[in-house]
Amino acid sequence: MTIIDASSKLFNWFCENHSLNLDDPVQAKSVGITDDESFAAFQLAISGFEKLELARPFTNKNGSKTYIMEKDMKNFQQNVSLNGETARMIAEKINTFCETINDKTDWCDPLNITGRDILNLVFIIEFFSKAQEKPEEGKKQKKKSGNIFLGGEDFSIENN
Repeated sequence: MTIIDASSKLFNWFCENHSLNLDDPVQAKSVGITDDESFAAFQLAISGFEKLELARPFTNKNGSKTYIMEKDMKNFQQNVSLNGETARMIAEKINTFCETINDKTDWCDPLNITGRDILNLVFIIEFFSKAQEKPEEGKKQKKKSGNIFLGGEDFSIENN
């Protein structure tokens, strides 16, 4: 397990819970600690949460540490820098989807990409992922490339 894997699991854990004790076997198993390597990855990942002042350790009477969230993860903010090409591509994909569904409510401005635009990308990906999970009866299921709109088309590979 990598530190990034552990960080992702911790992020998900802290979205639902306000504390974590890595020495507690039930909590450790719940977040995905399975061996010494994954325990080390989680220790290093939680130190990143400390550096960002998202969590603080508290030493329990038995000597173990419980990490307590500073604030709810739903209030965690971060800034992202995008180059012009990435901003253009994000806007293009969102706007193509908006045109496809005939709803320009969430039209995207490439000069002002917002958190809502990123969330809309997540919704678009979720929409297509769910569509692939439920193929129509009688039709062969196709696996999409993962590109929502690639030049207006998506390549497909038939599953055997």
